[in-house]
Amino acid sequence: MEWALPKAREVVQVRKAERQATNAGSQDLDERGRRVDDREFSETRDALRLLGTSAMGWYRQQGGFRVDLVGGVYDTADFRKRGLPADHGIQQRVRADGREVMYWRETASGWALGLALAADGNGFGEYLYAAANPPSGLPSERAQGWSALYETPPDWT
Repeated sequence: MEWALPKAREVVQVRKAERQATNAGSQDLDERGRRVDDREFSETRDALRLLGTSAMGWYRQQGGFRVDLVGGVYDTADFRKRGLPADHGIQQRVRADGREVMYWRETASGWALGLALAADGNGFGEYLYAAANPPSGLPSERAQGWSALYETPPDWT
C-alpha cells in the first residue's frame, strides 16, 4: 500500500492540473453551484483554515487576535508549503478592539475566498466568503458576501 500512495497522489495532481487548465477562465458553475475555474481554491482554503485555527489559539492565549499572523507568525515559506505562489496575496484585517479578524485572498481564477472569526463569549463565530470581489469589510460591519459557517458557500465545499 505504501508504494501506491505517492503514485495515486501524482495521478490526482495530474488530473487536477488538466481539469483546471481546461476550465481556466470559465464563468460556469457545476451542478453543486461551485465555480469550474477553481484554480488555487483548495490551496487557498487550506491556508485560510490554517490561519483561522492559529488565530483562535492565539486569541485564547492573548485575549485578542494578532495583527501580525500573516507576515509575522506565518510567512511566504509557510504558504508556499501549501501550494501558493511566493507572492501569496493573503490579506489580514483585525478590528480595532482585537475581537474580530478576517483573512482573504484572490485566487488565480480571480475569485476571492475569505475566512473571518469573531470572538463571542466562550467561543468564536466563523464566517466564510466566496465572491468575484474581495470582501469590503468585516462581517460585523454588515459587509456583503459573508456566510456563517453553517451556511457554507459552494466554493468552500
